[in-house]
Amino acid sequence: MVVAYVEENLDQLLRGNDHLSLYLFPFTDKCRVNTWNRTDCKQTPLGNIKEFITISWDALQAAWGGNLFAYTGRLPQADRAYWLQPGI
Repeated sequence: MVVAYVEENLDQLLRGNDHLSLYLFPFTDKCRVNTWNRTDCKQTPLGNIKEFITISWDALQAAWGGNLFAYTGRLPQADRAYWLQPGI
């Protein structure tokens, strides 16, 4: 998603969702927006485990990948890794 869109619609995004997370990609005009909303659907038996794995994987990628780009002096080229993000 483009940062300008998020800036223009931030109030609407906050009001329309129970939870909102923004992940900015340095040196780009792009960001990742995750939204979560309550549902009446029954949780699957593996729901908590899947959520734990997904959140852990995102955190690992952000920490390890971000540090790798920063410590190697390649943070300005990190926008090339943008396509690696699922759902963007």
